[in-house]
Amino acid sequence: MSANLDFDIPFAFHVNPELDQARQRNRRWLAEHGLLAGGTEHAAHAGVDVERLAAYAYPHARGADVDLAMRFASFFLLYDDQFTYQLGQDPRAVAAVADQFAEVVRGHRPSADAPKLVTALDEIWQDWCAGMSPTWCRRSAYHWEQYFVIPAHEAALRARGIVPAEDCFMELRDISGFMYPILDLCDRVGGYELDPVVFHAPELSVLRHITVQVVSFANDIASADKERRDGETDNLVLVYEHRRGLSPQDAVERARALVNARVRRFIELEAELPAVCDALGLPDDQHRAVFRYARDLRAWISGYCQWQRETHRYSPGGPGNFPRNEHHMMAPR
Repeated sequence: MSANLDFDIPFAFHVNPELDQARQRNRRWLAEHGLLAGGTEHAAHAGVDVERLAAYAYPHARGADVDLAMRFASFFLLYDDQFTYQLGQDPRAVAAVADQFAEVVRGHRPSADAPKLVTALDEIWQDWCAGMSPTWCRRSAYHWEQYFVIPAHEAALRARGIVPAEDCFMELRDISGFMYPILDLCDRVGGYELDPVVFHAPELSVLRHITVQVVSFANDIASADKERRDGETDNLVLVYEHRRGLSPQDAVERARALVNARVRRFIELEAELPAVCDALGLPDDQHRAVFRYARDLRAWISGYCQWQRETHRYSPGGPGNFPRNEHHMMAPR
């Protein structure tokens, strides 16, 4: 499968220079919050090396902002993995769990006996919104809440035993990769905030959506074999196999072609940004913010694709796979 992870991505790749020190801080934070229990989970986390993903995807963040990016990335994988096995078979149970997390981004502080992962999210969320406008925080909260409910829909697909129709899959996949909160963090750790008039500009909205799709579909290619074994259906390669009748390799090639086509469209649209900014009459600080945002979208595309070539998360039986029935994220801290 490694040859399938090469895409036509001409964007520069950078590594955050604080990776090693920030990784150590993040591992301590996870241990202090009880989020890694024993050597097996420590080895799994090390095999994934989610801190490296954060360092590749947010190469310009510094200090406490790097810590926030790494904590967020760790939270995402821990939250996502708890629905992979037993819990993820019951849509109603999944929805009940998800609502505890959604309450945090709705502004409700967790109780003293709240699950440890909920408590960790509360700490992340307080840092997440620090220094950002109420408009930005409300929009990001909506993105988080969208993501929190998606595992219930994935569980419903498992319960029905079906692969979703292609259009329904595309709608689901836009949210299931957590990409919109991930891209919200670009402004937060980048030290800028896009004015709503330009954030919602069609050109920037499409660039954002392309980034979501490129990362999500690249992930689908990397994880297709693993998800096929696990009985998952929320994967572009598997949808192509079942809905278009393609062989596994032909489905991968079709997915790779889509990723490459979306990258080409990104490059075309990015070239229009100066004219968009001029037409909107944006002040100089917003001009700079737009170009930094486009730079950060490119960093996510190039950084993610580099990380997935290196991580053991998708290796069969490798150290990046958490053991079944060993998740304890919903126990009190």
